[in-house]
Amino acid sequence: MPDKELNIVIDSRALLGSGGIPQYTKCLIKHLSSEGKNFYLFCNSLGRLKNFQSRFLKVFFRIPNKIFNSLLLVFGRPYINKMVEKRLGKKIDLFILPNINFWRGRGEKKIIVAHDLSFAINPKFFHLRDRIWHRFINPKKVYQSADLVIAVSQNTKKDLMEIYGIPENKIRVVYPGVSVDACELKNKKENYILYLANIEPRKNILGLIDAYERADIDLDLVIAGEGKYKSVIKKRIAGSPKKDKIRLAGFVKESEKARLIYESQAFIYPSFYEGFGFPPLEAQILGVPVVASLTSSMSEVLGSSALLVNPYNTNEIAQAIKEVLYNSKLRENLIQKGWENVKRFSWQKTADEFGEIIDFLTKNENVTRNTQHITGDTSA
Repeated sequence: MPDKELNIVIDSRALLGSGGIPQYTKCLIKHLSSEGKNFYLFCNSLGRLKNFQSRFLKVFFRIPNKIFNSLLLVFGRPYINKMVEKRLGKKIDLFILPNINFWRGRGEKKIIVAHDLSFAINPKFFHLRDRIWHRFINPKKVYQSADLVIAVSQNTKKDLMEIYGIPENKIRVVYPGVSVDACELKNKKENYILYLANIEPRKNILGLIDAYERADIDLDLVIAGEGKYKSVIKKRIAGSPKKDKIRLAGFVKESEKARLIYESQAFIYPSFYEGFGFPPLEAQILGVPVVASLTSSMSEVLGSSALLVNPYNTNEIAQAIKEVLYNSKLRENLIQKGWENVKRFSWQKTADEFGEIIDFLTKNENVTRNTQHITGDTSA
């Protein structure tokens, strides 16, 4: 007799917002195999998720986020798994949280994805509202409640163990995939260098502007993205002696992102901390050489395929920018190595590894909260 189909719920609240986590969640949902599995997308309010296209059934509960989170925080109710089971009339075998969030459940098996612990390592980089949000969620408790934590890099795994004391045998490293919509790109302009990601303190954009001024190059600097830190960056640019050469591009649609990256001469990403870091890899897919920081996961993800620098040393960043622009042998070497590097990161591979973990957790009755039978990483 064939095994019964598994009922698995994905917390689609992770699709809200912007940046790497919604991108990760969308791509994971797109590539997960439904063979022998029924996937459902949980969401507590329609909002922007109403138009999200997926082959999986959406299970909506019309409760505004603020009210829903307050109920979970103050009363510890409702149990999310019980809500979904009652709506579907089915027993749920597993919940997947693509990112930490307010959560209450009882008796369910759960996988949580850990992207980074920047909020614990560098809280000063976050607004007070964000710090309060993380305090209320209590990430340590959420991660400890999981049957398994998926870390997106060895660096994130190390942080989980050192900062939150998560046992090594409860963590599995599964690299995300990387993809870019690169249709009919040609006629490169190459009249600017580019930063493209969220506008926030830990991305070291102020350091990038300082380095750009020190480099004294003819190309413009384009800073693209959105975030609460944008007003600080605007003020810094207004006071720059090169203000006429620095462009703040704002939000970039997914359909426009590839063109903006492709037409740049170099991609500069001097972030202080990254759990994984999608933007430099997207640049490598498009044949753009990368300058990035050597801290956190960057050396793990990029290795020798990028010119790695100390993000706290703006002179070093400035020199690297000039090197990658004017040393033709280095440029070509980085472009070739970049193309080879991104081959390591496939969404299908990510989804297949997720499938193996799901099968193990749901089909082995002896698996406990310690997940003693899950060992090793799939990141090599």
